[in-house]
Amino acid sequence: MSAGETLKLPETKMVQIHELTCGIYVKFQIRDVPGPKMSSLNDFEAFASNSTTIVFVLDITEDYSDAINLLVSSVQWMHQHGHNVRFEVLIHKIDGVHEPDRLERYSTIQKQVSVMLHECSIEKPMINFYLTSIYDHSIHEAFSKIVQNQMKQLRALENMLNLVTESTQLDKIFVCDIYNKIFLASDTKPVDTQLSELCCDVVDVYTGISSIYG
Repeated sequence: MSAGETLKLPETKMVQIHELTCGIYVKFQIRDVPGPKMSSLNDFEAFASNSTTIVFVLDITEDYSDAINLLVSSVQWMHQHGHNVRFEVLIHKIDGVHEPDRLERYSTIQKQVSVMLHECSIEKPMINFYLTSIYDHSIHEAFSKIVQNQMKQLRALENMLNLVTESTQLDKIFVCDIYNKIFLASDTKPVDTQLSELCCDVVDVYTGISSIYG
């Protein structure tokens, strides 16, 4: 599905369950929950005990005060009920904001959430923030990190890839799910953004050629 086609997807009005498979050993169940205008903390009760991560999408182009309140309330609810859940916050639609304003809004959102959580006596929440857009590779990078945070085998894979780079003198190795363009692992050398974007482009070329020639 292209970036433009995602704009035509209907709004989520009820919890939808999807199965995601990245290779043989990486499988997830995704529960798509309505946004802050149609959801409440009661939506968490049905699936909170089985969840390891909550991906919270925040629209940076709109008034996100209600979304921040729901995010903080969600973290607080999970904390109070003893659920060890990681929150991954996608500050989305950055393509609709001028580039100089993106980092400023990112910093403002992150600081506001931190202050509100501190007021709730939550000092070290498991929460990460990402700037994302459907029109570049940022969404793939964000979900790659989210998936990697769930992989118990990640450190072992990284060590194996380190050995491969040392023995072959390769600059960088990525283990990638070509259909979702999610990087499951890489060696521990710093990841250059341009290099990861190039890898995504290579995957696009590969899948395009494969669809033609089988």
